[in-house]
Amino acid sequence: MKKEQTPSPAFDLDAADIRILNLLRKDGRLSVRELAKEVNLSPTPVHERPRRLEAAGVTDHYAAVVNPGRIGHLIVFFRIPLPDRRKSDPSAIPRNPRLSAGLPK
Repeated sequence: MKKEQTPSPAFDLDAADIRILNLLRKDGRLSVRELAKEVNLSPTPVHERPRRLEAAGVTDHYAAVVNPGRIGHLIVFFRIPLPDRRKSDPSAIPRNPRLSAGLPK
């Protein structure tokens, strides 16, 4: 779940920070050693940069991207506010053919 954050002043990024962010956007599982090699720095200073960026709120969260072709279907999560939260009647959900496919009738 996303943490609520108050707006803060812009964070100063240097060229290495920007390069690290771009690399992590492409592959968030890169090791410190791989990042260090790519940004041409030793592992010690690179080790702290992703943590510092996370602590400053520059990086928001980490996620796995699901390949729907490998699991046979697409999984979609969405939230629908119902007029009365005590109801668990699926007929209370407005019918939109694009959104309600697979819901009980």
